[in-house]
Formats: sequence, C-alpha cells, structure tokens
Amino acid sequence: MKWLLPTPLSEEERQFIEKTAKELDIDSELIALLYRRGIRKEEEMETFLHPSFKDYHDPFLLHDMGRAIERLREALNKDEPILIYGDYDADGMTATSIALEGLESIGANVHYYLPNRFTDGYGPNKEVYKYYIDQGIQLILTVDNGVSGHEAIAYAQERGVDVIVTDHHDLPDELPNAYAIVHPRHPGAQYPFGDLCGAGVALKLVHALTGEFPSDLVDLAAIGTIADLVSLTDENRFIVKSGLAMMNEGHRLGLQILLQQLPRPLEGPMTEQTVAFTIAPRLNALGRLKDPNPAVELLTTFDEERASELAQELEKVNQERMDLVNEASQRAMEMVGQNPKEKILVVYQADFHQGILGIVASRLLEHYQRPVIVLGDDSKGGKIKGSGRSTPSIHLFHLLQKVSDSLLVFGGHAQAAGMTLEKNKLEEFITALEDQMSDRLLEEASQEVDMLLSPDRLTEDFYKNLNRLAPFGSHFPLPLLGLMKTSIHDVKAIGSQKEHLKGKVGPLAFIAFRFGNQEKLLQESEGLNVFGHLGLNYWQGKAQVQLQVKGFERIGKRWVDQRKSKIESSWLHLENTLYVIETTRIKNWLQPKLGNGSFVTSYNELDQVEGQFERVVLLECPLVSFEHRKLSFSMADEIWLIAFRFYHYLERAIPSKEKFASVYRQLKPGQPQAIQDLLDSEQLEMDEDKLRFVLKVFSELNFVILEKDQVTRALHPKAIDLNQSELLQKRIEAAKVERFFAYQPLKTIVSTISIKNEDE
Repeated sequence: MKWLLPTPLSEEERQFIEKTAKELDIDSELIALLYRRGIRKEEEMETFLHPSFKDYHDPFLLHDMGRAIERLREALNKDEPILIYGDYDADGMTATSIALEGLESIGANVHYYLPNRFTDGYGPNKEVYKYYIDQGIQLILTVDNGVSGHEAIAYAQERGVDVIVTDHHDLPDELPNAYAIVHPRHPGAQYPFGDLCGAGVALKLVHALTGEFPSDLVDLAAIGTIADLVSLTDENRFIVKSGLAMMNEGHRLGLQILLQQLPRPLEGPMTEQTVAFTIAPRLNALGRLKDPNPAVELLTTFDEERASELAQELEKVNQERMDLVNEASQRAMEMVGQNPKEKILVVYQADFHQGILGIVASRLLEHYQRPVIVLGDDSKGGKIKGSGRSTPSIHLFHLLQKVSDSLLVFGGHAQAAGMTLEKNKLEEFITALEDQMSDRLLEEASQEVDMLLSPDRLTEDFYKNLNRLAPFGSHFPLPLLGLMKTSIHDVKAIGSQKEHLKGKVGPLAFIAFRFGNQEKLLQESEGLNVFGHLGLNYWQGKAQVQLQVKGFERIGKRWVDQRKSKIESSWLHLENTLYVIETTRIKNWLQPKLGNGSFVTSYNELDQVEGQFERVVLLECPLVSFEHRKLSFSMADEIWLIAFRFYHYLERAIPSKEKFASVYRQLKPGQPQAIQDLLDSEQLEMDEDKLRFVLKVFSELNFVILEKDQVTRALHPKAIDLNQSELLQKRIEAAKVERFFAYQPLKTIVSTISIKNEDE
C-alpha cells in the first residue's frame, strides 16, 4: 500500500483556513481536511457541517414522480392490490419497509415480496410476477430494482398490470416499458443529486404521496444509504444525520430488539459505524443465505415477541455467514499461498457458498492487493458462478468484456463484478484472464492520508471535534490519520486464531484487524508509520479512544531477533552477509566458514565497510556499550541480532571487594608464591578464572609483580582505589553490556542504537 501524505498548503490557503475556522468556530485542522477534500467555500463548509431539511430536494423533481403518484392514488381510490417488489440486500429491505409503511399509513391494500437470491435471482422475475398477478395483484411497485427488468415488466404490462419502477442503479441503454420510472439519474429530468440509494428514492416517493416529509421513516432510509455505500454528500447527509438521531431515540422496535440480541451489548450512541458494521451485515446475511422477507417484518413489526424471534433468527444466520466467510477465506488463501506470482487470482471451489463469494473476494483483494475472482458451483448445479473485486488500476468490467467468450453472463463495474460460466469453460476462462493480464502493470494501491499527528494528540476531546464532520461514509470517508516515525509496544495477538493485534502506539491504544500474521515483522521494524481511523472502544461502560489501524509502513531497518543459547550452524554459512564481531579470536574461527560474498568486520571497523550486503549479522555480543561508539548500518536493510556471549561475563561474576582483600591478605610481601598454591588454599575458595583476573587487576595497579605461574606482592605499594583499574572497569562494562543484550526486548535495543545513529 502506498500512503499519500497531505500536500503542504500555501500561505494564502493557510490564511483562508485560519479565518474560516474562526468564523465557523471549529479547529483549523478540520477546516483544512474539508479544504483538501474539495469543499473550499465557507458557505459550502457551513452547509456540510450543519446538514438540514433545506438540503433536501423536492421529490417531484425526480423523473416520472408525478405520474407515479397519480397511479398510486388511483390504486388507492380503487382499493387495487399493490405489490411492492424489493431486493434481497439491506437497501432493498429498507426501501421495501419504507414503501410498505408509507402506503399502509394512507390505507393502501399493499403486499410485498423480496426475491430469493438463489431461486429468483436479482431484479424483476417473470415467474414471480406471474404468480402475484394470478393472485389478483393490479399494480407492481419496484423498489431498489427494475431498470433492467425488461422481460418481467413487459409481461406484467401485457397482463394489464402497470409497473412503477423506483430504482437508483446504473441505467441501461434501453429502459423497460414501465408505467413510470422514478430514478435520480434519469436523463429525462434534471434532479439535483444523482446518488440516492433505493431507500432514499422510496422515501421521496412516500413524501410525494403523502405530501409530508416522512420523518418516522428516515431511520430506514439512513440504514439503506449507509449500507449501499452511496455518496454521503448533499441530501444524503441530512437523511443519515436525521436517521441516526431517530435511531438513538429508540422508536423502531425491531431495531432495538435486534441490537439487544448482539453477542456483545452495544455501548454508546448509534453511529454510521453501528449501521455499517452491526445492523447492515445482519440484514444482508439473511439475503445472502436465506429468504430475505423476514427482514421487512422485523423492521416494521410492533409485536415484541415476534420481533424477538426474528432478531434471533437474524443473529443465527449472521453467525453462519461469518463462519462460512472465515472458512472460505482461509481455504482460498491456502490455495493461493503467501507470495503468488499471478497478476490476477482466480479461486474455484465447488462448495463455496454463492452468497459469500463477494465478501471472500474482498478479503483476498485486501490481503494480496491484486484483482481477485472467487468461484463456486451454482445452487442448481451444472454452472459456475463467481464474484470479483479489483484494484483501482484494473477495470474489472472491461477485463471481463475482453474474455466474454468464456462467459454466459457477466455484469458489474470498475472494481466489482459477477459472472456465470459453464464448468467446462473454467480453464479457458482462467487462461484468457491471465493472457489479458500478462502485459499489464499492477499499480500499487494507494490511500490518501488526511492528517499527520502525534499519538498524544489523539485524545477524547480531539475525537469529539473530529466527529463534528460526521456522518462519514462513501465519498466522505473516516479521516485517515498518520502517526509518523513512531513505534508500537505492548503488542498482543488476539482472536480465536490470533488473527488480530492490539497494543499501544505511544499512549494511544490500537486495534489492528487481520494483522495477526504481521506481529513478528512489526516487532522487528526499527520504526513505523502507523495509519488508521480514530474511534471509541467501550469496555465495562467506559469509553477509551482507540486507533483502528488500516496499515503499517516500516521505516528504517528490519531487525530480526535470533538470540538463542547456542549458535545454529546455518547462520555461519549465509551468503552476501556482513558478520560483525568484537574479538580477533572469533574472527579467525569464523573466517573459514563464510558463504559466498560474505565478510567479517568488527564493531570498531563497521563504518569503514564499503559495498552492500543482503544482511548484517551482529554475531558476537559487544563488550562495550553502543554509547561509546558510532554504528552505521547503511550497507544493508536487514539486521540480525544474535549477540552470542562467547565470553560469558555474566556467568563469570566480578569478584567482590572482600574477595580482592582476601587474595591480597594471602600474598606475602616480597616473596614469590605459586599461583597453584593460592588455588589450593582453603581460605580463598576461588576458581582459576577469578583468581587470575584479581591478580591482573593487582598487577595493573602495581600491587603485585605477576609472572606466568607465580606472583610477588610489592613491598611498598601505593594506595590506589580498585575502581581506577581499567581492566576492572572493562569487565564491569562487558558484564553490563551482556546483561543488556541478553535480557532487554529487541525494541529497547533497536531504539538505543537508532537514537545513537540519529544523534550522530
């Protein structure tokens, strides 16, 4: 992922931002964010910050709205049975509920039906239309579908049943012969805002039909708007902000009971995040796996017992959906492997559930950052159905057009598509895709960073200020914050599969979903840039500001912790490796073992090394603290920390002052004594290594004359403090350094070295 940092503002732009911030009484950082996102006039910023009913457009500006209302009123006057024909996703469910409650409120004879994904497919279905027309339906109202339903709509018109289409999906070149087509982007009208969702169009219809803004239905419209990822700009901001306010007042029974059934109780107010990640997935799960119609009953019922039954069913189905997605995603990733060479990933498993293919494709796209198509057998057998997701650099629909000879049906847009093919065409399809991708460059995915801040700035007060820009969503996403040149600590893998990470960046808590496999890599990084969204985490009724990490960017070197109690032989034969040691004896031992292109140097000579290496291996534990020497690792990006303690100074404890005194008392002035006699002395009880060290210190301070196997105490030595011994101080320093390298966490060691390098 390429992280695009905010561009610097000119002096003129900064002056405008400061002035506007004072006028609107809001932090200048937030005004700068709006400015960078293209909202550059003070009055536009005022409107954006305070969405209101004045932003809401006249519903009669929509194409055919007047004609649709006339026909609905005629049906109302004649008590004609009306069928609302919806869609199986959250937008279709809420659009159906809005139309149902709106028509029922004025006494209409109304029924509804949401098509089954597996038996009916998407959009108008001729057989379903036939069934309801045979049952006496005299008017069909589509919500969140219809503009591509030529066959079914033509059939209904032939049977003398008018069809009013309300939809928001892309218009085909040829529109169906419906009685009316209400659509925000219809070329026959100039509606001011083209990005309403199906529920938004249904809200407009009820408004036009009743003559009053249906404020009791705006919560449903908000759910559809958020769930369908339409632009959270213009009147959609008013719809969502008003709808969230209504949801927090708790007027809709089904929603309240649905939230009460959650495995973990909802804490804090409902926000657009609650809808996007809690409510919408549960509604969509029903449409993905089962019959979607109970969702409308849940959203519109006043029966508490029935609402509880339906909410339990939704929770059960959603858990089933999550299990299917997790299992399929894991299987798909195992099939693809860690480092795939293919520029497009095509994964087929006969038993992949049709309702989750798109989610699995999104997971793989996020993980591998390249186009993905996930395929499985359709529910009737005989054919393969698939769903694809793509990066911004590859237009998936155009790619499928190039290989359409292998497909029966396909559709979609730049970054998402669906397709159906015969089983015997699978290999041909994959080969054709790979051929088309062979000469294409996969551009690295990028994300724009909105603000660069230090972790200590991200307080609850800052969060509250940031939320003045809410609601966030499509075309106005949550601000992406960048915490630069920082580090993480207290990191812990969580989740049943240890698939997530939590920890802290500075004083700020963070959660990083699906980053569990990067724990070691992140810990080995010398420094990090951390990117994420700010939110609140509730625990036992208390809110804590938390960063939801979207990505890490490693800076500096990669540090690999290889500290062990013994050296593995494979470490000594690495190619193109620079080994760093402290003593000549180790150099002579290591030199014959080196692999091709490898070299040995000492810590003192490290800055004199020329050329580049694949890695630097700090093989021997230093004997001198890094505070006393310059270290440069410019010759490699990867550093292994082995720091093996060849001399074991920690185990060879430094003799106490009492031991020094005890040895001194055993020495006779002016009389040579054999060192072996001292070792055999019961009064000393000291091993040879310690005794010889004590005698070397005495020799350095001229307390004794030391020869190979004997020692003579000086007759009139000058009184000198033992601490003036350079040899003793080096031993103390070496033991201190050994302790540091043996017991300190890698992060502490790296930060010490890095700080030293920066100081230099």
